[in-house]
This record gives sequence, C-alpha cells and structure tokens, in this order.
Amino acid sequence: METQVTLLHTGGLGIAETRLVNLVEFMGGAVRQLDAAKMTVRELASLSGCVIGSAAGIAELGRAHGGVEVVRQSLANPSCRVLVYGFKPGREHAALLYALTRGQLVSVEKATGGTFQVAEAREVCAQLSGLQFETSDVEPRLIFKRGQSAGDDLISCGGQPFLARAGALMLLAGDVFADLDAPVARDESLLRHLAGVAPLMMFLRHANPEGFWHNPEPLACFIVDDPLLQSRYGFLEYSKLVEVMERQPFSASIAFIPWNYRRSRSGIVEMFATRHGALSLSVHGCDHTRGEFGGSDERVLRGRSQVALERMEKHRKLTGLGYDDVMVFPQGIFSTKAMRALKECGYLAAVNSTPYPVDAPEAMALREHLGVAVLKHGFPLFTRRYPQQFAELAFDVFLGKPALLVEHHEFFRDGCTALEETVRRVSHLDPRLRWTNLGTVCLRASRQRLTPRGEMVVEVVTARFQLVNHYGQPKRFQVIRPVHATEKKLAVFVNGREANFVRTARGIELNLELNAGERAELRMEGVREPSADTDTRSGMMHQAKVMVRRHLCEFRDNHVATSRLLRKPRTSSK
Repeated sequence: METQVTLLHTGGLGIAETRLVNLVEFMGGAVRQLDAAKMTVRELASLSGCVIGSAAGIAELGRAHGGVEVVRQSLANPSCRVLVYGFKPGREHAALLYALTRGQLVSVEKATGGTFQVAEAREVCAQLSGLQFETSDVEPRLIFKRGQSAGDDLISCGGQPFLARAGALMLLAGDVFADLDAPVARDESLLRHLAGVAPLMMFLRHANPEGFWHNPEPLACFIVDDPLLQSRYGFLEYSKLVEVMERQPFSASIAFIPWNYRRSRSGIVEMFATRHGALSLSVHGCDHTRGEFGGSDERVLRGRSQVALERMEKHRKLTGLGYDDVMVFPQGIFSTKAMRALKECGYLAAVNSTPYPVDAPEAMALREHLGVAVLKHGFPLFTRRYPQQFAELAFDVFLGKPALLVEHHEFFRDGCTALEETVRRVSHLDPRLRWTNLGTVCLRASRQRLTPRGEMVVEVVTARFQLVNHYGQPKRFQVIRPVHATEKKLAVFVNGREANFVRTARGIELNLELNAGERAELRMEGVREPSADTDTRSGMMHQAKVMVRRHLCEFRDNHVATSRLLRKPRTSSK
C-alpha cells in the first residue's frame, strides 16, 4: 500500500501533471486526482495528508467559494501539508500569490541567472541545505519576486525565490517537473535536473518523512585508486591517512590492483588489520591494463573477473586481510558484458565514476540515474564522485545513494589538508551519515518507506543484503529486489535457510518479521548454471607486458610525480 497524495487540478492532466504523477509514484506514493472546479469548501477543508494543487486550480476554487482567503483558511488544516505549483507571469497569479503569502511574494517572472542557492533549512531541504551550484536549466525557469516583507525562501535562483514557504503552504514557481524518461547524455551533470526533482521530493518527505522512499542510514566511503600496501605510494602516506582518521573519523577503501597481491608490507598490513572498517580493500581490475574490462569477449572477461578474485584470496591468505568483493573499474572503462561477468563470478557490486558502458547508447533515462544504484546493466553499479563534485555528491545523498568519493595519490600532494576538509564537508551533509568499508556500503544500500498499515517496505539493489530492525519493537518488513529480465531461476535465503518469495512486476518480494534489534542476512540471487567456458589463460608475453606497465606506473607515481624537478606544474582548476 502506498501513501496517498491528493492532486487538485483543472481539466485533464497536462505535461506538468503527468510528470508530477510520475515523480510521486517514483517516490513510492499514489496519486488521487480531484477536479478543483467540482469541490465544495467542506470537501476542501476535509483534506488531509499531502495535497498538491496547481495555481490554476486554487484560483478556480477561489472564484467558486468567495475568494482566495476562504481557500487559504480551508487549506490551513493541521493534518494537511500543501504545495501549490504552476504560478505564471500575469495579474491573476500575482494577485493569487499576494493573497496566499500575505504580501511576502508579489509576482512571477523569468529567471535571469543559473545560480541556485538552497537555504539552511535541514528540516525541509535535508542534505541539500546550504548548497550553492550553477547549472544551465533543461527548460526555462520561473521565479517569484519578493514583496517588502522578508520571505522564507527554500530554493532561490539568481537571488530570487524559486521554492518558498508561507506559513503552512509551500509554493513553487512554474510547473517544470523533471521528465523521468528524458535521456541524460553521457557527460551531462545531474545537477541540470535537480530543480525539476528536488522541490517535489522535499515537499513529500517533509510532509510525511517515512511514507515516501528515503534512506534512513546514509553511508559513506572514500576510495583511493591504485596504491600498494607500502608505507608510501606517490604522495599518499598511510601514517598520515591514519592521523586524519584519529582527528576526523572516516573510512578509506583502497582500490587494490590484484596483480600486486604478493607485494604488501607487513607494517601496513598490520595498520589495516587494526582498523577494520576504517581501512579496507576493494578489487581494482585484474592486471590494471588499459580497458581490460571494456571488451566484448565474455570468456576473457569472466577469466579476468575470476583471476582477480583468486589473487585477492591469495593476498588474504598471505596477509590475513579480507577484502570487499566490489569491482572498481580501472580508468572507468567497462562493458555490459563485463557486468555480466562480475555477476557470474559472484561479485557483490561494481563502482565507477560513470554509469555508461563503452558498448551502450550515449544516453540513459533520468530515472536510471536517480535510483540508489544503476540497475540497467543487469548488475548493481554505484557511482562515485571526485571531491570537487561536491554538489553532485550532495544530490546523490539527497536521492538516497551512498556518499562515495574517489581520488588518486595526487590528491595528497599538499598533505591531508584537502582530505580532512572533504571529510568534514561530507560528514556535515547529514548528522546520521556513517563512514564504513565499501562492502558494507553496498550490502546496506537501500531505500525504505512506511506504508499506512505500518509495514516497512525495503527496496534493495544487491543480491546480498543486511536487514536490521532499528525499531524498539517487532517490525514487519516487505523486502523487494528488482531483477533483470535475464534472471530466470531465482532462490532466496534468509540467514542461510531457503525462504519463500514471489516474483512480481517489481521483482523478488518476501516478507519478514524481525524483533527489535534483530538482524537478517539475505541472499537473493539467480540459481547458478553449470560454469560457462572461461578463459583464464595469459601467456608469458602478456605477463611480461603487465609487469613492465605496473613498474613504469609505480616509477611515475613514486618518483616522477613527486620530484620537484621532473613533475609538471599543476594547472589552475579555474
């Protein structure tokens, strides 16, 4: 059962209303449509829960029932949260706006700038609070003009309110809601779509914090690509990394190249072993050759995926250090067949700086980008951000994604000052945010919502998941995992025992009841067929080339990059 949202409008559903309905449903809600022209004052006053009305619909109600003030008072119901959208330039909507806000907002005009500022209002704006960013809008944007009295601006554009609050009402200029099926180009920033997504999500979550999809347990991890487990790699010194952890708790996952499995130093291994969860390893390719996971030969890709795991297992046996079976693609290059290879080899998930495989179309639908992970390729792919992409990272956390950052050793050129500042800013996004290892981030990634009947619906993205009842009483959970069309034979296990489930249009669904504090380990995956042919061969020439490449890369990072005489001067980031 979904949380109900009442939509007041006039006439049939236009483009704006269709997009609005799609967004509400994407958030786990259900829309009840009411024709404002046919409503009585009593019906209006009896509304409860989330109510969204078009400015045209509110104006129609005012004409039918003695003026806007009557409507405003009817909507001022303690059990009702109201968003009014679709204000357009012109006298009628200016008068309506003035009446609804009692002069705080007086008219509507076109935006002249692309700089957005989100207010420090965490109770509404959540992880986006205080964010400022610039973007070119997908569609023309309208803004409000303030009156003489100060207003309660939630989002402003070009210095003027775009989303505002007036008493119990929330008001949105214009009616440009994001089209969830719109294509997003390969190099396009999601920030272009924030203004079409965030205002409605803010309203819904503020109106009913648990009734719509949300992430009650935001997790974070800082990924560093390439380093060996030696005292220093390029500009990265593990001892200084640990000093920062002692001052500012955070977690770092070293994206470890499996080819290096015999080269770890005992002192650094001990440093990792004593900081379980804070310092961890993930899988970074296999040999880390250029585009090694961007090919189309399934046998070769399965072989590389399998060899990478075998090398990580050898490293575990040699050092005692465990690892997260999460693939971090080298150079950000992967193919759809590589995703299938990871799945067949039993990986938990993949992490990359782009969700676009080399063999896929140039665009993906916006809805694919807004989920906790990208599932389009048949295997969960989590996206990560560089520290300079802080606005995009904040939007990720707002959407319910984990906060995954990435850097290389060059980031530590001036010590760990930049790291410490990055960790501080990320931790400030949400007081609930917890830093942990990459495997736990993926195992716990989900979005949840509470149904009107009191059941918690949990949508997970990985085949393995840890479910914990954080409530102080027994709780019933409905767990859903979307499955790809190629997944035919499925099995579900709870704490190692096979469990009953159903397969619906939404995916795998099962019901569990957990006592307060109880934990359940879930495994929901396809039944493995007999192993397909796998090519794990690599000739002596290939291995020689890999060895030369690895040592040249290390010489570059350890000596050329760190030498004041040999390294190139840094270019300005401006």
